Amino acid sequence: RCSPLFVYSAALSALVAMTLLSALLGRSVPTLLPDTYTKMLAAVLFFAFGLKMLKEGYEMAPNEGLSSEI
Repeated sequence: RCSPLFVYSAALSALVAMTLLSALLGRSVPTLLPDTYTKMLAAVLFFAFGLKMLKEGYEMAPNEGLSSEI
């Protein structure tokens, strides 16, 4: 329904906005929290996402992750 130029410019604008927000938050948030809390939060999140991926992997069918092109 929309022109390709409009879709491209909207996607590019969103990418630029997210990049700027990520850079600003990545620079300011770690300075607000002590280094110990930042490392602890990163470790907890890493562990939680790892457990989530393991859970999803165990719930998958044996051939669900395989491509039919192989």
